[in-house]
Amino acid sequence: MLSRALFSLPFLSLAACGSSSTDAITTAAGFAAVNAQGVITGSASADDVSGGALAVDNSNQTQSGYAYLVESEGNTILARSALINPAGISTRPTTGTARFTADFQLSEVRDTNSSTTVTEAEGSLPINIALGTGRVIGSGDGLQVSGQMNATDPAFTGTTTWRGVTGDLQGRADNTRIIGAFNGANDTAAYAGGFIGSPR
Repeated sequence: MLSRALFSLPFLSLAACGSSSTDAITTAAGFAAVNAQGVITGSASADDVSGGALAVDNSNQTQSGYAYLVESEGNTILARSALINPAGISTRPTTGTARFTADFQLSEVRDTNSSTTVTEAEGSLPINIALGTGRVIGSGDGLQVSGQMNATDPAFTGTTTWRGVTGDLQGRADNTRIIGAFNGANDTAAYAGGFIGSPR
């Protein structure tokens, strides 16, 4: 796993979340929309770090992937993510177990009590989908994913865990690729990211 500090988000205070200070830093996470260029829309400020990736289906040159964004809005750290062109992955695998090796990227603020530094991490994430039950499981380089694929299409939803913080997961998979976007937050940390993988 590769991890590196990028920069600190600007805030009025480093007071602990939930304190009596009106400048206390809070955190929030959620899914977002993307524009035609695959960029998350509605960015609150220029003080952010963003990333993402695309996978190309060579049969029809359809690009699908993910985008993510960690930014400051007032005294709130927002962590958001999105799938890019999820409809480009349209056929659900049906039998056996689908096994993928995915590469993930994420950005996070680890502890707002002491720092607002944004750290970026990336790593490898093996993922298995038991197609009979739709169960999605993966774990690698500190990131855990768990989800459930729909019975009739390639979409799945679930949860992620990163450094003890639980988040939400959206994704899609077919016979040639898997994509996912995730985000999570607790009182003092927030993260957002995504992954792309191919069969192994």
